[in-house]
Amino acid sequence: MMRLRLNLLYWLVLPLIAFLCLKIYASFGGSQRSFYGYAENKETQLSIDESSIVTRILVSSGERVKKGQVLMELNADKIDRDLINLDLSTQERKLEQLVSQKEILASIEKTRAEKEEKYGELKRELDIEESKLVYHRAMLAKDTSATITSGPIVAKIAAIKKEMAALDMIYTRQIEALNDVLRASSPGNAEIAAIQNNKNYLIREKQKLKITAPFDGIVGNVNCKESERVPSHNTLISFYESQPSTAVGYVHESLSLSVNIGDSLWVKSMMHAENVAVGVVTGKGHRIVEIPERMRKIPEYKTYGMEVFIRLTAGNAFLQKEAVGIYPYTKK
Repeated sequence: MMRLRLNLLYWLVLPLIAFLCLKIYASFGGSQRSFYGYAENKETQLSIDESSIVTRILVSSGERVKKGQVLMELNADKIDRDLINLDLSTQERKLEQLVSQKEILASIEKTRAEKEEKYGELKRELDIEESKLVYHRAMLAKDTSATITSGPIVAKIAAIKKEMAALDMIYTRQIEALNDVLRASSPGNAEIAAIQNNKNYLIREKQKLKITAPFDGIVGNVNCKESERVPSHNTLISFYESQPSTAVGYVHESLSLSVNIGDSLWVKSMMHAENVAVGVVTGKGHRIVEIPERMRKIPEYKTYGMEVFIRLTAGNAFLQKEAVGIYPYTKK
């Protein structure tokens, strides 16, 4: 009877223990051919650079939205005040320019008037001297024995013409210089252009106060409420892709299966066997980490391994953080 029991122990219990040991060994590495992981959606934290007041929240958590859709609107008092101040500065500069332009135009008219007055005096003097020259020449033509000479008159006429030419050149240069100043002080000069550039920058910053969806996806957490003042750089909304784009797997540290960047792998839902996608290894971790409990072959035993990052094909049906099995790729 004792011998029969020993035989039963030998043929039934010992093989069972051996099988369990092999299973545990396989789960810790051994001849492992697969590993577990989870699907991961790309998540983005949306925030702003300025302290602002939330004016409207247009979406709620879990809502699917399209790229560019407005999710939230805010109002930044500082930007509005700065825009008003820049408008005032622009108006002041333009008013100053207008006054300056009027003064310059008045100077141009005054210079022209002075030129015409002095030029007119010289012209009248020239006319008198030219009349004298005509008279003297007429006298010389009648009486060849006359001793009257016209040399001084000719010299004076030449001097007056020279003075008129110099006067014209001086006043022309003065008027051209005033016109240059007038053109330089016109609207759109460097100072007003700089103010406008600052204004354009603030307008672009104000546009950022409309929080929009960076891509088609799903609204995660909304971390504020309407009429609330939110500090700068605080996360207002978390936003993630509607479908997972990557999977993170955990390979046991003693894994004999070689996993290399560029390898193709089957990725299969642990809960929905029909959800299968092909993944490509894009990276591997550079340290050994504790494998999360839900990713272990035997959850009760702590195991350690390496992270493997896998890019999933588009159009997969996985859920965010869904547990998946990852297997060597073989063409079906």
